[in-house]
Parts: sequence; C-alpha cells; structure tokens
Amino acid sequence: MKLRPITVRMKITLWMSGVLFAVLVLFGFGFLSAAQSRVQGAFDQDLFDRARQIAGGVRLGGPPIGRQGRVGQGGPRAPESGPAGGGFRRRGGGQLQGQPPAPPDFFTEGDELANIRRPRWIGRDGRALGGQEGDGAWSQALLESSLSGNRGSETIDVEGRRLRVVSVPVRRGNQVESVVQLARELDDLELLMAEQRSTLLLLIPLALLIAGGGGWLLAGRALRPVKKMALTATEIGGSSLSRRLETEGDDEFSELGGAFNEMLDRLDASFQDREAAYAKLQEAFELQARFSADASHELRTPLARMKIAVSAALSQKTSETDLREALETADQSAEAMTALIDQLLMLARADAQGLTLKKERVALKAAIEAVPDGDPRVAVSGEGIAEADQASVVRIAANLIGNAKRHTAPDGEIIVTASENKQWARLEVRDNGDGIPAADLPQITERFYRADSARSRASGGTGLGLAITKSLTEAMGGRLEIESEAGKGTVVRVFLPKWPGTDGSS
Repeated sequence: MKLRPITVRMKITLWMSGVLFAVLVLFGFGFLSAAQSRVQGAFDQDLFDRARQIAGGVRLGGPPIGRQGRVGQGGPRAPESGPAGGGFRRRGGGQLQGQPPAPPDFFTEGDELANIRRPRWIGRDGRALGGQEGDGAWSQALLESSLSGNRGSETIDVEGRRLRVVSVPVRRGNQVESVVQLARELDDLELLMAEQRSTLLLLIPLALLIAGGGGWLLAGRALRPVKKMALTATEIGGSSLSRRLETEGDDEFSELGGAFNEMLDRLDASFQDREAAYAKLQEAFELQARFSADASHELRTPLARMKIAVSAALSQKTSETDLREALETADQSAEAMTALIDQLLMLARADAQGLTLKKERVALKAAIEAVPDGDPRVAVSGEGIAEADQASVVRIAANLIGNAKRHTAPDGEIIVTASENKQWARLEVRDNGDGIPAADLPQITERFYRADSARSRASGGTGLGLAITKSLTEAMGGRLEIESEAGKGTVVRVFLPKWPGTDGSS
C-alpha cells in the first residue's frame, strides 16, 4: 500500500505541535519544579520559625516540652477514680457504670497527629528532656548536626508515613545545651504536588490537541493562496502564457506569486521572440528561395542570348557580318552576366556583414560627378561632406541616377542635390518620371522586385539597384527614404553620417 505523502500543511502542523510540546514540557515542569520548591521551602521555613520560637521559650526557662499537655493531644486523658475506685464520674456527681467507650477513629488519628507534631527536646546525651517514653530524636543525624551548632531539615519515613523534620540547637551563651526537633506529616503537601503533576500531565495533551487542531485550520487558511496558485499554474500552457497568478497582500506567498508571474513574463517574451525569430527565418528562407529563382531567371536570359548567337555563328552559312553581330551579342550578354554576378556577390557580402568599407571624408558633389554621365536631364547642385566609403557613395549615386534615367522621359528632368545638417550628410535624387504606385513602395527595395518588370528588364534594369543602395547605406550607418507618386515622379534620399567638424549650415 502506497503511503500518502506528507503535505506542507501537515508538516507545519506537526512542527508547531512539536515546538509547543517542547515549550509546554520545559516550561510546565520547570514551573512545577520551581513552585514545588517554593512550597517546600515555605513549609520548611514555617517549621524552622516554630522550632525557633520553642527554642527561645526553652532558653527563657519555660516548662518542659513534654509537660505541655493539651486536650486531645499527648494520648488519652487519665480516668478520674470515684469513691468505689472503678467508675467514671460525670460532671455534677453522676456515676457511669462499666468500661469507658472506645474513642472514635478521628480521635485516634488526631492523637497520632498530635503526637507527631509535639516538639521534642533532646539533651546532649541524646535523651528526651521532660518528655514521655518514645520522645527521643526523630533523626539522629540531624541531632548530631544541631549539637554541633547547625540547624537542618530531613524527610523520614515512620511506620509508612512520610515526615518532614527540622532540628534547631538551643544555646546557653555560646554553648549548645540541647536540641529542639519538630516534625510535620507530608501527606497534604505530597497530595498537593501530586495533584499539580496530574493537572499538568492532563493539560499538556489537551493543549496539544487544541493547538494541533487550530494549527491545522490556520495552516490551511495560510496555504490557501498556494493551492489557488497551484491550480492556476496547472491550467497555464504554451497557448495560455498570458495568464497570471492572482496575488494578494505583501507576504511571502505574494512574493512567490510575483516571482512566478515574472517568470511567466520572461517565458512569454521568450516564446514571442522565438515565434518572431521563426517567422523571420521563414521569411528569410522564402526570400532566399525567391532570390535564387530570380537570380537563375536573370542569368538565364543573357545565357540564352549568348547561346543563340554562338549557335548561329557556328552554322556553315554564316557571313562575316553575322559572325560580328553574334560576337557582339555574346559580349553584351557576358557583360550583363558579369554585372549581375558582381551585384549578387556584393549583396551576399552585405548579408554576411563581410563588406569592407572605409570611413573617410567624402564630398558628396564630387562623388556624384564621378558617375560617368553626359545626360542633359541631370542637374547637380549643393555641397555636403559625409563620413563614408568613397566607392560605395559613387555606386549609390550611380544606381539612383541610373534608375531615374530609366524611368524619366527624354524631355524630363533629374535633379541631384547634396546637403548636410547637424547630424547627416544628404544625397537626394528627384525626377518627374513615371513614379512608383503606392502598392509597390513597401517592396521596392527588395531584391529583383520591379514595379514594371517588363519595362525594367527591357531598359537594362535587374531589380537590384535599390536593394544594393539600401544595403550599402545601412552598412555605412545611414538610412534610405523613398517618396513617389505614380505619374508624377520619385524622390530618393540617402542620409549618411556627417563628417565631424563641418558646420552643417545647409
């Protein structure tokens, strides 16, 4: 049979009862011992006081102790002889016939107690002075000690009765001439002590029973919040981490509930972070798959053109002109593939944070003018000094100007402006071309994304220009902003860290 585990409630009750039992036993028996010792001391002190009074009377020459008879003490009273010598007389002269009646038991008991309580006066030779037969010392050891000048007390047994005896010396000047011994029975005192012990032995189990029951109820009440928290905790799972334990007050259980809630907060945040990381990983996987598909598609087009041109050149009926056209087509296709591969390699390095970028002083206007261009639609103005990589800034400017030229009509205009403020150096490219539909703006910087894929591919775009621009800008600590409206044009702004020391007035 499997035993039930000991609950915390039971442990608390047992601990409380055990501590209370130890306290009651130590305190109770300690108190009982002290009380009995005080009663015994008071009892002895009363006997000593009486013995000293008697000893004082002896020193003053009082009557011998044995002659101090009292009614009801010292034995039966002697009969009075009448004229015939054998009867007893009543008061007033009456005559009683026959033997006297036997005394009742309580008279006998009283005579015995009177005989015990009668003081005894013992001389230095150990014999009773002025007493009756049997009035010798109660205790020979006390007698010898008192003859030496010491008082003392002792408990003795006489015919089954326990007596307490005190012994006090009687002095004449500096010499002990006799000893007074006084005895009292201990029946009442021992009965009192026995009743005290019995009462204590009865009260300890009763107190334990009451304390145990009260402790059980109070422990249950105190542990009720823990039970409630346990029930709530069993209902919390991976899909319900938003639930929290109810806490009341500011005790230890409330602190436990608060700590558990903080743990749930951390777990909930961890699960949310994990889900967000999983979603981001899933998105990255999808982007990678789409990137691979787009890259394969982009590479397939120049390869197909190259294949067609080379196959045509290898035919037997190909003229010299046809051979030259085939070679030019193959050269253009190879150049397009080389540019695409360079762009893909640069993006891969940016993803792996493997770009080697310098932090140097870059004049934005000079970087813009370094872009090979003779297009009359492009106008460059302004000044700005950035802390950036010179080659990367030139490539950014080339990508943005190239995009603007592809999507701007021959009679349109492209304005390229450089400027700076207290924090940023800014490169802005503004055109009045086709613009970008609002639905396409959020995805416009994604790789191989084209708002008009057919037109972009025909004009030589790969869909990687803005993606490369964004990667380079962020790698240099900047940011990219794009504003556009379909049919009205586009504004692209690149913000780069400003070179320290410039005034930033523009």
